[in-house]
Amino acid sequence: MKKKWISMLLCMAMTAAMSAGCGGGGSEAADSGSQPAAEPAGETETINVTYFSFNSIDDTAMVEEAVNKISEEKIGVRVKLNAMEGGQYMSQQTMLLSGSEDIDLIVTPLVTDAMNSGAFADMTDLVEEYGQDIKAVLGDNLEAGKYRGCLYGLPNLHEYASTPLLVYNGDIANELGLDMASVKKLEDLDGILAKVTEAYPDMSTPLYTGSSSGCLSSGYHDWDTLGDNLGVVLFDGEADKVVNLYETEKYKELVSTLHDFSQKGYLNADSAVLTENYWSLVPEKMSFGCILNQHELIAEEYTPSTGVNLEIVPLAETYRTTSNVTTFLWRIMSTSKKHVSAMKFLNLLYSDAEVEDLICNGIEGVHYQVTEDGKYTYPDGVDFANSTYYPNIGWVMPNGWLAGEWVGDIENYGEKMTEYNESAKVSPAYGFIFDSSNVANEVTACTNVVQQYCNSVEENGSVDVDSAIAELNKALKEAGIDTVIAEKQRQYDEFLSNK
Repeated sequence: MKKKWISMLLCMAMTAAMSAGCGGGGSEAADSGSQPAAEPAGETETINVTYFSFNSIDDTAMVEEAVNKISEEKIGVRVKLNAMEGGQYMSQQTMLLSGSEDIDLIVTPLVTDAMNSGAFADMTDLVEEYGQDIKAVLGDNLEAGKYRGCLYGLPNLHEYASTPLLVYNGDIANELGLDMASVKKLEDLDGILAKVTEAYPDMSTPLYTGSSSGCLSSGYHDWDTLGDNLGVVLFDGEADKVVNLYETEKYKELVSTLHDFSQKGYLNADSAVLTENYWSLVPEKMSFGCILNQHELIAEEYTPSTGVNLEIVPLAETYRTTSNVTTFLWRIMSTSKKHVSAMKFLNLLYSDAEVEDLICNGIEGVHYQVTEDGKYTYPDGVDFANSTYYPNIGWVMPNGWLAGEWVGDIENYGEKMTEYNESAKVSPAYGFIFDSSNVANEVTACTNVVQQYCNSVEENGSVDVDSAIAELNKALKEAGIDTVIAEKQRQYDEFLSNK
């Protein structure tokens, strides 16, 4: 199973810690990593590749040896695979990006403070000369890795788009004869949920809307969040305007619908303190549907683990945004003296199936065996608990779609996801990255306000919608949201003028 939800949680945690530890250095500092250090020609170099896994990585040295047999022959580069346990990686990230470690390649989320401080090399010229396969694979998604005109990161292949959608229990829908084709937007769920709650009066959470912040709009949206929802671009609004989401008619309509659903008993009692998620509730028939922004393979992905015939209904159009594309970025450290070798190996990771497969899955006959239909499974006597190499990092590596598929994986996942990505509309703000360093205090204050008010405003059916939104916006203005939006608009105007 692809670990989209884990990666999102990790990304948020890493971003907060990195931003706190790296410090801002302004545009001059950002340019300091733009020129690669000189490298001796014709010599085999060893580069350090640093990444993470939450699963077993004991046999990394064995895999590294197999990778080096290929990479040394093909590109004259050897690698040291520094595969770190995920918790260790998170706790040491500030040190890893400080420049004090011997690291050439590293994967991180979108960290503007680290880019401002000059932590990463500009790969623009390196990609042109040594990254032709990267260019062919990523296409215009290279643009998402640019910041202030410099290419500081390369997106890994994953879902680059998202769809506001309902995931629901198809078995219950069939049992009750529900007309799911009639659902085109959130409000259309009213009649559906009425029938579900009538048939299942003990269902605790007919419509699951929980999120890490207790705020549905943090995980369900048909606008470009520009990273944090503190100033957004509406897909059906003015493409060049950053607006306060919480003052828009779109937000009021969302809140009004949720209030109505809450009064009718469709929602979870308190999403801010939920201890169970939808995937654990739906097998017990304690939840019918879940609202979220995700890719359209999500139901097929979770059907095997839940044992429920999950299906989806899109509730708005699919868009590709910078935030989606930049979940993880592969970077060359500016302190590395081996920029060319690092880029050559990156190019190999995006294009060489054998190398990607080794790092993602290990060695055939040792860490996995191949079934008659070409799927991977554990060798005899091996399982998840005693495997010495099952990193499950296809969602972290540059092009995990090149690696073999395991029994239970979605068939031809990479091809299906590529088709999904390419079918999406592109946000007018695609490629824009907001640097919040000038308004860091205001961003923190506004984020705290949203976390404090949003769950009550959106899902508390006992409060008046107009007064609840007014109270939220009053608190946001006191926290400085107008200052944040003005700074975001200034940077967005500059971005648009340079497109």
